[in-house]
Amino acid sequence: MKPLELTFTGLRSYVEPQTVDFTGKTFIAILGDTGSGKSTLLDAMCYGLYNRCSWYGGSVSDLIAHSGDGTLSVAFTFQASTTVWRVERSTSARGAALHRLTDVDAGTVVATGAGAVTTQVRRIIGLDYDTFLRSVILPQGRFQELLRMRDRDRSTILKSLLGLDQLSAVREHALTLHTRLARRLGQYRERRVEFMRDPVATIREATERQRAAQERLGLLQAAQHAVAKAAEAASAARARHAALDKARARLVDATPADAAAKYQALLALAGDIASRREQVDRERHALDRQTQRLQAELDQADAEGTGVEKTASAVSTLIHLAEQVPQLDTQAERLEKEEREVRVGKTVLDNRRNDVANRKEKVALAKRAADEATGRVTLAEAAHRVAAGALAAFRQATDAAQHAEEQLTAYRDEVAKLKAHAADASAEAREAERAVEAAEAEDARARRLNATAIAADGCGPGDACPVCQRELPEDFTAPSDATKAGATALRAAQKAARRATTEEAAATERAKIAENKTLADALNEVKAAATNLDQVTADVRAVFGDVDLDAPDEQLLHHHAAAVQSAAADREAAEATHGEAHDDYTRADSQVPVLEEEQARRQAAHEEAQADHEATVVRLNRAARGVPRAFRPAHGLLLADITHQRDRAQQRQDELKQLCDRLNDVRSRVAELHTASGLLDTEVNTHVTRPAADLRRQLDTLADRVADAGALLDATGHALRPSEISLADEAAWATSLIKHTVVLVAACREQAEAARVAADAAGQAAEQARRDCQADDDDHLERLVRVASTAEHNAGRDLRRATAHQPLAAELDRRIQAAEPTVTALGDLAALLTDGKFVANAVRQRQLALLGAASKTLLTISGGKFGFAENFRIIDTGIGQARDVKTLSGGETFQASLALALAVVELASRASGRVDSLFLDEGFGSLDSGVLQDALNALAAHSTAGRLVTIISHMRSIAEITDHVLVVERTFAGSRAHWASPEEREQIINDDLNRGLLS
Repeated sequence: MKPLELTFTGLRSYVEPQTVDFTGKTFIAILGDTGSGKSTLLDAMCYGLYNRCSWYGGSVSDLIAHSGDGTLSVAFTFQASTTVWRVERSTSARGAALHRLTDVDAGTVVATGAGAVTTQVRRIIGLDYDTFLRSVILPQGRFQELLRMRDRDRSTILKSLLGLDQLSAVREHALTLHTRLARRLGQYRERRVEFMRDPVATIREATERQRAAQERLGLLQAAQHAVAKAAEAASAARARHAALDKARARLVDATPADAAAKYQALLALAGDIASRREQVDRERHALDRQTQRLQAELDQADAEGTGVEKTASAVSTLIHLAEQVPQLDTQAERLEKEEREVRVGKTVLDNRRNDVANRKEKVALAKRAADEATGRVTLAEAAHRVAAGALAAFRQATDAAQHAEEQLTAYRDEVAKLKAHAADASAEAREAERAVEAAEAEDARARRLNATAIAADGCGPGDACPVCQRELPEDFTAPSDATKAGATALRAAQKAARRATTEEAAATERAKIAENKTLADALNEVKAAATNLDQVTADVRAVFGDVDLDAPDEQLLHHHAAAVQSAAADREAAEATHGEAHDDYTRADSQVPVLEEEQARRQAAHEEAQADHEATVVRLNRAARGVPRAFRPAHGLLLADITHQRDRAQQRQDELKQLCDRLNDVRSRVAELHTASGLLDTEVNTHVTRPAADLRRQLDTLADRVADAGALLDATGHALRPSEISLADEAAWATSLIKHTVVLVAACREQAEAARVAADAAGQAAEQARRDCQADDDDHLERLVRVASTAEHNAGRDLRRATAHQPLAAELDRRIQAAEPTVTALGDLAALLTDGKFVANAVRQRQLALLGAASKTLLTISGGKFGFAENFRIIDTGIGQARDVKTLSGGETFQASLALALAVVELASRASGRVDSLFLDEGFGSLDSGVLQDALNALAAHSTAGRLVTIISHMRSIAEITDHVLVVERTFAGSRAHWASPEEREQIINDDLNRGLLS
């Protein structure tokens, strides 16, 4: 470990940040007076590396500077081997902490957190905290610890310093590798057993067996093919012989007897049945014409809309209409009563809403007064806080202006609502006017109807109609006077129109008043707020003018405090008035929803009943319009018209019934004739069609067999029976077919004999092929083929298996041969390192080398008086005996400790490169000038090997020996450290010489 840069702050006597750059320096002196803070540099390194102090028993909190901000921070950059690292730590009395280790070369953070950073530092440097303090940094009072400690403790330290502690890690690593490779080697050997011992020899032997088996199999398969071909020929010849015999027999069996006589009898019976069928058909045709005429009358009625279904539908609908129409008047009277109740409820609700609106306006006025009083309090308080909060008063005035704008917006919204209400009232007035027009039209219609009633007064059923002069029906009743209901409805509509017009005028007037007065007041409030804002702005500016700020606060703020108290009293009174008005408004407003709910319920019930009535009217009108045109009432829901059309529809329904009855009689006779025709069909089917079909099936079977025999003989076939053929033509075709059958029977007998001779010749050829293969029969030949095929298959299988095993077995053999020596070597290495004698001997050898180097240095700096023995005792060359270190004087102990420390650094650097620095804190004051010079020369020689040697001392003379001097001074602001310039270094040396001359 070699320091490169040390930056710290808040460390003991160092309050301000300090940076010490060690780059390029090898032999340096840290000089300063006692208590100046020289040793604190060692504390900075120990804290940075191990998060600890440089003395035992100390706490990190002891390192925090008392006069700083309570935060200690250190950034230590050092080089270990060839890598540059930076460790950063900080500790605060407030509990905050930072611990981070960075690989400077890679630019990555390696660890964070106190424990993790310390662990990584120990790994990188190779030294724990205790070893570091005994070999790299030698603080005051602990310079001789390595020299005087017990042998066991010293052995542990030396093992770490000289890299001997790595032997255990090497042993463990060797054991781990041996176990892993031994397990892998065992797996290779187990796997190798699964493969053939010699796959290459197996490949050669299997290839030869496969070739011989393939040749034998080829010969046997050729013989088998010849036998199969001969057997196939013999089988074909025998099959043809059997087929010809079978065809001849089938032709003989299929030829029917007396076919011509049977056809003649069937022809005579068919003629008689045809004569009787002609008579039935003439009568049925006459009835069909009558059925068509009657059906045409019914179809004509359907086309005219007076058919059976439409007439029945009209009768049903008209009866229903006659029952429902009288109930409409009752429903209309009930609806008019409900409408009056709804209007009364609406008037009560509107009055209550107006009262609530008035109370709400009073609340708004009281609120505005309270807001004004609050504004005055705000202004007074703003003036009172002018010295400390002029800007806050400005913002409060701004909020007051914004509040006035919001009030203005709210009043504008209220005006908009009033205008909307006026528009709604106007729409209701227009609707009421339209209702008046409708009532006037209805009244006129009622008056026209009343004229009809006057004209029909005194008329009865059977009299002449006074309008059209036709005879009145039996159920005629003169209409009653309907003008009273129309007049009542007209008066009600006119009254509603006048009320709606009045409400429209009132709503319009309220909207105008609100727009002209309320908005004007709101605008005044906005202007007042704006004026107040301007005044506050002027006050803010005045605050920063010529004001005597040195005067007492009481003198400046006395008048404003009195104004605040007065404004507060006014505000309390205004707020009390606003609270009372708000309570009154709340009580009145809470009653409005109850009235609204009751009015909504009443209105909904009325609207529902109105909708039901209108739906009934629509439904009945729709039903009336759905009546067929021939029976549809001409005057809508007029009861007399509906009754008249109902009677007409019922009369037409009776006429249609008589017509349907006649049509059903004709259809019954047609059904009887159809039954007679069916009986004739049955007779034809039983006595003509079926016998002819049976005879036809026999002849078709014979024709099929004739065709089969002709195909077998390659002879010209007989013509098939046409699908459309008369019974007489069918008889002629049957005679021709029987004659052709006789010719084919003779040909089949002749060719069957020729096929038998060919089958015998093919059997002799197959027997000769089996004898050539030395096979007794076909089964024996098949067994010989299977044996040859099995031999060829087994040889191929062995060849494929050996081919697949060969590369895997070769690879396993190669791995086993490569792993065996490595496993053996690792086992031997682990056993050797497990032996305690080997490790002890290695430690002893390194210790002897250490003592040899230390003895050489000690002889140099002691002038040849002292050296080291094997057991760390001191050899006194003057007496030639070994002495215990406890018998040495203070100066002699320092020499021995210095020699041992230099030897440790040298051997540790050569062994592992872990120790490249040595820091010596004091200890030189006990040496005389000659011995001191020898010690410094030894340190200088040690630094020439590229290591950093640092001497911490108050002795100025050391500055002359070292290459660089770091000066530490204690000031009122804390300790400071800086590198001495050449001139300053020269001045330090001269001052020391002058003090020596003066002394």
